[in-house]
Amino acid sequence: MEMVLNKKAVEELAEQLQPCVKKFSIPSLKSIVFEIVKTDVKDSEENIVETIG
Repeated sequence: MEMVLNKKAVEELAEQLQPCVKKFSIPSLKSIVFEIVKTDVKDSEENIVETIG
């Protein structure tokens, strides 16, 4: 999916983007729900080296 956002929407989205698990919407895009999910970053041996969210 590709979205084109105006400056206000970008600013509202930037305020909400944090590396933590959550669902949110922004006033400029009321019909869209964003969801940040837990992600495990793995090395080449499949060991978890970092968890985001």
